[in-house]
Amino acid sequence: MASEEFSLLKIFKDSKQVLSSPRKFFSSMPTEGGIGAPVFKALIYGIVAGFFALIWSLLNVTGFTGDLFVGATALMAFLGPIIWSVIGVFIGGVIVLIISAIAKGNNDFEANLRVAASVMVMMPIGAFLGFTAAIGVSFASLITLLINLYTLYILFFGVTQALKAEVKPARVIHFILAGILILIFLIGIGTRRSGERYSGFSSKKAEKLMKEYEKAGDEVTKEYQKALEEAEGDIEGYRIEMANGEIISKADRGDMKDALSTVGEDNEYIILREEGTFIQAMITEEGFKMRYSDKKGYFKSDRDDLSENHIEDVFSAFLKGEKKWKDKIEWEEIE
Repeated sequence: MASEEFSLLKIFKDSKQVLSSPRKFFSSMPTEGGIGAPVFKALIYGIVAGFFALIWSLLNVTGFTGDLFVGATALMAFLGPIIWSVIGVFIGGVIVLIISAIAKGNNDFEANLRVAASVMVMMPIGAFLGFTAAIGVSFASLITLLINLYTLYILFFGVTQALKAEVKPARVIHFILAGILILIFLIGIGTRRSGERYSGFSSKKAEKLMKEYEKAGDEVTKEYQKALEEAEGDIEGYRIEMANGEIISKADRGDMKDALSTVGEDNEYIILREEGTFIQAMITEEGFKMRYSDKKGYFKSDRDDLSENHIEDVFSAFLKGEKKWKDKIEWEEIE
């Protein structure tokens, strides 16, 4: 496959979609095309994060005082995220690869690196919210926890949609990671509670504050579990996804026929998905072409002039769970 083009506009559009609709973004995210584009994306996120870190450093939001070192501190605040973004995207790629391998997903490093780079969209958001440190350490910690939990939420779709990992093991892994983050948050609150007690902070106030944050942690856990359960519910069964953004869960043959009839210039493709496998039909000048992806790889039809009857035949067989639905047409593996 040809190398992917470096485009700031594409990064901006991808960022908006991965934040607002991660499932839709990762379901169509290319998993190959060279590592240059994802590394460039991570670098852009690092530069944006560095810019925010520089602003907060110059405004002394972090509480640093001392004119002698302000310039050096601001410079490191700017360069640190940039350097880390380039290193971190490869480390992140390895971490995502481990999660994907455990959940029986795609083990190609480039595909996992691309997911890691897209998830790093949360890096500049975390840097932007760095000003919360001026409001209070505990509040900033809560904001950091929420950012990290949403990062895991995005990663869940990256692993299950782009990397075709199995939903249930991926869900267990993300619950474990979320639990670790919440535990670290609560330990930090408890540690600060002890320090504040010795610094004259009322023990009753500390206990009350601790209960409030424990309650907040429980609520965050419940909301995160609810979001993942809803996500799993959407993924289980057959689901139709259209180019215009329409999604039909628990689709049947009637839904498929209705959706297929709407494919055209303004709605150029239809996807039928069932857990780790999907098939896609796209309109061409001569008719239709098809693609499918499963654990064995990524394939395309050897013809670009398939009729609507061809498409309906393949989709119907897939929807019925027929084992030989692939035999309906000839396929070529996409390298």
